[in-house]
Amino acid sequence: DAEGVLSGLAFSPYLEAVFRPAERVSLTPGVRVDRYTIQRQTPVSPRMTARYQTGKSVTLKGGAGIVHQPPEPQDVAEGIGQPDLEVQRAVQYTGGLEVDLPRGWSGDVQGFYKDLSHIIVRKADSDVSNYDPSSLENGGAGRIYGSELYLSWKTPRGFAWCSYTLS
Repeated sequence: DAEGVLSGLAFSPYLEAVFRPAERVSLTPGVRVDRYTIQRQTPVSPRMTARYQTGKSVTLKGGAGIVHQPPEPQDVAEGIGQPDLEVQRAVQYTGGLEVDLPRGWSGDVQGFYKDLSHIIVRKADSDVSNYDPSSLENGGAGRIYGSELYLSWKTPRGFAWCSYTLS
């Protein structure tokens, strides 16, 4: 590699299966395996989704899973970043319902919660006025929660949708 150039490869195979233990119930387990060559890490991200169709037009749904995100390239680049940083991690949970409405309309409302860990932050004792790559660490944690509303309209000639997220 040329000096000052950061190169790497990331690939992420994903596998899921849908099981129908009852007429109105579906369970979808899945797993994603990420390979990040810069960090030399291979996190595994399992997840599960469940759906229950309460009637002809309403479906309850919920899910949980682990997701990972690699550091930004500048955070791990030799000389300007910290090459030993790990991937960031979140455990996320969702729950909600989907409704089929008349005349091509449908709606989806859901709540979500994410528990974040291994977040990249500056060490508490670092001097923010003088940038030091070694001041980065995977010491952060946090949470995100909120809800999302999604409406869509389908016709034979096209579709439209609108979404709003509050978090």
